[in-house]
Amino acid sequence: MAFAFAFALALIGCAVNYYRPYDGETGYSDVTIAKDKCEIMFYGPENQDPLTAKEYAMVRAADIGKQSNFAYFRILNDKEKEQQSSEEIVQQTDYYPGYYHHRHGWGGGGTDVVTEVDETTPIVKIIVQYQNDDCNDCLSVDAKLKEGVQFGILQQ
Repeated sequence: MAFAFAFALALIGCAVNYYRPYDGETGYSDVTIAKDKCEIMFYGPENQDPLTAKEYAMVRAADIGKQSNFAYFRILNDKEKEQQSSEEIVQQTDYYPGYYHHRHGWGGGGTDVVTEVDETTPIVKIIVQYQNDDCNDCLSVDAKLKEGVQFGILQQ
């Protein structure tokens, strides 16, 4: 399972990078709660795996920790949800354009094809606490940043 997760994250490097400030659709936002605490939200693109969205949020946490000169962080609280949207696409097909029938005159045949598209968008919220001493449930800022580069979330 770890290999599959790593492979999925590796594919991120081949696609559009969503590690950027929130632009109304995708990206991260963060709020400093205290000197050593931060709330980070990541809004993923349509149909992104929630685990990948959480990885983006944790990389952002590490990035903030590095900027603030902290060596470790731990997740105090995390929430994941998916926002669903649905859209109907109506497309008319004409399979007999402009034919002439001896009884009915000019006409055409066609039908409306209605396709419903369901899309989910992951939203992850984490609250992290930063510190310089290691602990049992702490994550290393440097290690998480290296993972971010390895998986294509961060550029070197």
